[in-house]
Amino acid sequence: MPLEWTEELETGVAEIDNQHKELFRRINMLRDAAKEGKGRDAIDEIFDFLGQYVIEHFSSEEKLMQQYEYPEADVHIRQHRYFIESYQKLKKDLHDSGQRLLIFIETNAFLGKWWMDHISKVDKALGRFLKEKMR
Repeated sequence: MPLEWTEELETGVAEIDNQHKELFRRINMLRDAAKEGKGRDAIDEIFDFLGQYVIEHFSSEEKLMQQYEYPEADVHIRQHRYFIESYQKLKKDLHDSGQRLLIFIETNAFLGKWWMDHISKVDKALGRFLKEKMR
C-alpha cells in the first residue's frame, strides 16, 4: 500500500513538509518498481537515492534545530541516527541476501511505519516549535 501524504502530517514548515512529500514519492517509486518487476537496477537506484535524500533531509532539519535551539534536538537526532543505521543494514541485507524479495518487503514495512510514526509525532512537535520561533 502506498504512503499517502495527508494534511495531518504537515508540520507547518514548508521546507520540511516539501522534503517529506518528496520522501513519500520516492518510497512509493521504490514500491512501484519492485511491484512492476522493473529489476534490480531500478530498485537499487531508487534505494540509493532514497538513502542519500534522507541524509540531506535530516541535515536540513538538524540545522533548523540548531539555529532555533530546539530543546528536544538530542532525542530527535538520535532517532535520525537510528533510522540511518537501520536503513544501511537493510540496504546491506538487500544486496547480500539471496532473499531479495523478503528483505525488500521488510524494507518497505520499515520505511512506511518509521516515517509515519516519526513525522506524525516527532516532526510535528518540531514543526510546532519552529513555527513559534520563526514568527
